[in-house]
Amino acid sequence: MTRHGRTPEQWQQLVDAATKSLTRKAELNRLSSYTELNRDIAAKTGQPGFDFSSPEGRNAMGDLLGDAVEKTYPDKRGHAFSTRSLRRCQPARWRVLQLGRQPGTSG
Repeated sequence: MTRHGRTPEQWQQLVDAATKSLTRKAELNRLSSYTELNRDIAAKTGQPGFDFSSPEGRNAMGDLLGDAVEKTYPDKRGHAFSTRSLRRCQPARWRVLQLGRQPGTSG
């Protein structure tokens, strides 16, 4: 059975690549856009990126990020993926937040 046109093995590669990419962004305390993440996971896996001009492509990214959340929560390192829409006119961005802490705080 395929998910969004990807075999189970291909889908897992995408989930793994997204998890690594977002975790790295969290370590650097940086945001990542859908477009940047899409480019990154395509480069890391050699698979085509999602086409955000279609509902299918946008849904695929949503499902992928949902799977990344399920894979990492609860994560013993205390991270969870979440979305944050900065403003209505700006794209949503993804960030890995340390659970129990506000963004930008330490300890």
